[in-house]
Amino acid sequence: MVSSLLIVLNILILLAWVAFGEWGLWIFVFLSSVLTLIVSLGTNTNITTMANTTLNGSNNTGMAMTYRVSTLNINIQIFIFFAVGLFVTIFKNGMVSYVLSIGRQIDTLEEEKNALVAEHSSIKGTNDALKEKVIRYAALKDVTGKLSSTLSLDSVATIVIDSVSELVERVDVSNLFLVDDEAHELALKAARGKEGTVSVKSKKGDIFDIWVLKQRQPLLVSDTDKDFRFNIDLIPQELRRDFKSVIAAPLISQKKVIGILRVESREPGAYVSDDLRLLATISDLAATALENAKLYHRIEELAITDGLTGLYCNRYFKERLDEDISKTVRLKQPLSLLMFDIDGFKGYNDKYGHIAGDIVLKSVGGLVK
Repeated sequence: MVSSLLIVLNILILLAWVAFGEWGLWIFVFLSSVLTLIVSLGTNTNITTMANTTLNGSNNTGMAMTYRVSTLNINIQIFIFFAVGLFVTIFKNGMVSYVLSIGRQIDTLEEEKNALVAEHSSIKGTNDALKEKVIRYAALKDVTGKLSSTLSLDSVATIVIDSVSELVERVDVSNLFLVDDEAHELALKAARGKEGTVSVKSKKGDIFDIWVLKQRQPLLVSDTDKDFRFNIDLIPQELRRDFKSVIAAPLISQKKVIGILRVESREPGAYVSDDLRLLATISDLAATALENAKLYHRIEELAITDGLTGLYCNRYFKERLDEDISKTVRLKQPLSLLMFDIDGFKGYNDKYGHIAGDIVLKSVGGLVK
């Protein structure tokens, strides 16, 4: 009976530890010891009584031996309870320390893993950005080759506007404005939308283009409705377009703004600083190409026009006359030719001098043009 009780109590001690922790463990150890002591004392009393009844002739020495054996058994049983409790406590503390150590190692490994993942993501992002830049710079090399292959102003403008639409992402409309040297204002040279050519109502630019022209620096607007520098209400209603994001860069040649390259999107926050830098790079290439095309066009004009009147020279007149006569004969169309003279010009020139005569020739040339 005592053995069965010991097994049951030890099981209860373990269950108490699981259910209530260390305090429950030692409370059950104490209660189990008290219960075992009470049961053992009662059992020993019965055994002693039975021994006296059976052995009437026994002496007191036998009784003392029986009591000492019973006391020893009780001490051993109580010792077993406390030994189990102590073992369980030591085991539990060791397991807790081990689990905490494993937990700290797991946390450390998790932190290292997160750091490696973050580093990998950063490196991957950097690699992707570098790849994109390499692709863009390769495309810029092709743009440079195309711009170098022509000296036609219209061809250069077409190459520039097409390149911007292809290289800059999220482009709804791209515009190229050139400065009219005579009128001292912007004039739209080329425009392109997602589907190709697009009609732009503001041929002379709007508040964003004027800002770039005056400030002589690139412009990035993430949201036209929230940018404090610009008031959209200042744009006439008939000239407004549906856009939210704008980037623009000046075309500067010989410290002079010769035009503006602009890109816009209907989505707010469509562009970042990298897009603006790319546009500025294209603008630098475009400025050089456009200036070369203008110089070439100017040289061509000087070769076929009179420097004083601005009218075509005699050689070019004869070349075009032969071409037009051949064309009218081939197409069987009429051809008109007007010739006139300035009456009294020689006398005027002799009387007032060559400078005054040049003024007359230049004025008449302006009227003819």
